[in-house]
Amino acid sequence: MKKVLLFLFALLTTATVWAQDFTPLQVGDNGPFTITNDGVYLSFTPEETDYYVFVGTSDVKLDFAINMDSPDYADALSELDEATNTYVGHLAWTQKLEAGLTYKLRLRAYLEGESGDANVVVSKGYLVSTDAASAGLLNMLRPLPYVAFEGENVKLTANAGVTINSLTATANGEPVEITESGSVYSFTMPAADVTISGSGEMPTLQLGDNEVNVVDMISYAFTPTESGAYIFTMDCDVDAVVQISSGNDMIAMGYAPPLETLSSGVMLDANVTYGVMAIANVYGSNDVAPILNISKYELAPITVGDNEIYAPNGNEFYYPFIPEESGEYTFSTSGFAALNPAAAVMLGDDVIDYCVPNQTDINITVTLQAGVAYAFRVRVGTSHGAFIHLNVSEDGGSPVGDDNVLQMGDNEVALVNEPTVYFFTPTESGAYIFTLNGDDEAMFLVALDEEGEKISMGMPQEPEQTPCAAAMLEAGVTYSVVTMLPQGDSSGILNVAKYDIAPITVGENEIYAPCGVDFMYPFTPPVSGEYTFRTTGDASLLPGVGVLLGEDILNHEESQGEDLEFTATLEAGVTYSVVTFVSNFNASLIHLTVVSPLLAINVPESFEHGTVTSNKEAASIGETVTLTVTPDNGYEIETLTVTFSPEAEPSGALIRLRGGSVDIIPGTDLNTFTFEMPAAPVYVNATFKEATVTGVQDLNAAQPRSGQRYNLMGQPVGDDYKGIVIQDGKKFVVK
Repeated sequence: MKKVLLFLFALLTTATVWAQDFTPLQVGDNGPFTITNDGVYLSFTPEETDYYVFVGTSDVKLDFAINMDSPDYADALSELDEATNTYVGHLAWTQKLEAGLTYKLRLRAYLEGESGDANVVVSKGYLVSTDAASAGLLNMLRPLPYVAFEGENVKLTANAGVTINSLTATANGEPVEITESGSVYSFTMPAADVTISGSGEMPTLQLGDNEVNVVDMISYAFTPTESGAYIFTMDCDVDAVVQISSGNDMIAMGYAPPLETLSSGVMLDANVTYGVMAIANVYGSNDVAPILNISKYELAPITVGDNEIYAPNGNEFYYPFIPEESGEYTFSTSGFAALNPAAAVMLGDDVIDYCVPNQTDINITVTLQAGVAYAFRVRVGTSHGAFIHLNVSEDGGSPVGDDNVLQMGDNEVALVNEPTVYFFTPTESGAYIFTLNGDDEAMFLVALDEEGEKISMGMPQEPEQTPCAAAMLEAGVTYSVVTMLPQGDSSGILNVAKYDIAPITVGENEIYAPCGVDFMYPFTPPVSGEYTFRTTGDASLLPGVGVLLGEDILNHEESQGEDLEFTATLEAGVTYSVVTFVSNFNASLIHLTVVSPLLAINVPESFEHGTVTSNKEAASIGETVTLTVTPDNGYEIETLTVTFSPEAEPSGALIRLRGGSVDIIPGTDLNTFTFEMPAAPVYVNATFKEATVTGVQDLNAAQPRSGQRYNLMGQPVGDDYKGIVIQDGKKFVVK
């Protein structure tokens, strides 16, 4: 199959990493935790948006990571503190953690088979970085940028080959004392961000051949005069690595074993200084002095026929292609499967079709229009870049078989213990729900985007749960859907349905929450004030709900195994977005209740000839309110109205039919009535009238008959008693 997707296994790995119970961390001391190589799983939800530092200490070497299921994760290995004979791991992001967001961490023993106790201290952090004029120091000192806690002894180490001419530090405009010891510059971190200023020199590289030191880990500077693609090439008799950095971020790296040519391609900007480091495994020999060649590479347009093009590793190069005729074109390689290539044909930022790394050659067939400027994007999945031979032909051929194309509605799909790939091209943009019936052990990966990355998934975590995925898809884009059954050989029905992202309302809402992506439901509050958002009965789904205005998050919560409840102050008439998702790897319906602010129920203390009382002084929209009517003696209710204005005139309508502006329903007796609270404060009014005279002049009631006789003293007597007796309420004489 053309597009077998290894990303399914990345999905399973991610699910394994984070399908754990998380122990929440607090600012301050936490622990002890018993750790092994399997790790313990922790979470942290900051109360304030800020930098934070996590310091782990243990008697064994630590591996510490935060948010490994995100491409923007951070990790750290501990170092031995000889003074205390403990291992200390310093973990921090050079970005602020957002208040209310929950971040996931893993703490484990670095070596397999080791175990020990560990403690974690969470502290507020402060940023150490350079000013704009000293940005070149980012390539000279490590680690920069850096986040430290107050009182920490910060050590900045100059890279080999670097000469620091001057170095100063300030915090809030005040100088911070720096101590120099060889190539190490240290200072005590104040309770404020620190700005490093200064200058230094690095050995420079030029276009062409450069003799480089691969023994001492020398940092070199390279400043291109033109923007574009560059290739770094080095031949070495031993294992070698070349890495290119922009500041503290490595943007390209090439590795080659002995006697192979190392190369790495990367896009660079003109007049920006990049750091370059060449390293070799010299095995104790200092006689290695390889040549590093830097060349500018032209991304020339590819043509129909054979093309020799460079494919970088870790980065991507884009080659223009303008077809002379409209029709089907096939982009293919032969003999380059070992390079694990990935490629895509693009129009602007849109991917028309692509292939993912799968140890196979490139083979993409697309329909293109004459004279339109397309691009061919390519990279390899090996340790260094390489030149490949790309053939472009007009012979066409369908890239997808009919058996693998999904339609709206029910589709029969294979469920086997290896990935089976299907393709779906929506005709309308919007939300889609994929539901798989057939085996509750099945799992599937839905809607691989143009980068080959998973954007949604359906993988049940509970018995008898139906695999379900949900995603926002674009019309005309072909997406990949992968099915898999870990054990067995079966088939199932995959239903594809379009889902209406309808506005949510005050009250109860049953809505889909996808996994891996968000659904955004519009919500326009009918009144201004504080709204409560609450999930009910969905704790096992690990739901997340947030309220946004544009791109600004007003408030949100993520479940750690409990139902959610939070508030947000909203303005009437403004349309907000309510974001939903679940974290249990399976899209699901969730039950979201929206409670409005309380609105006043205005009831006068009394009316002429009676009173009305309410069981609530204020109520949320949709709540049931009960009114109890108490007429004075000899009076009865005439009209009862609930209006939006105190000046509104009573309608005079019969109370049991309708009252004023709000429907009123009679209760179980003649003096109770209910109404549903509208989206506005209400005013209750009532009139009473004299009770109607029925005209009844006499009343006869049937009396019970027992036959028992009584004397005038009220004593029971027998039938033979002589005298005055009373029987069944009648008095007579027995002789």
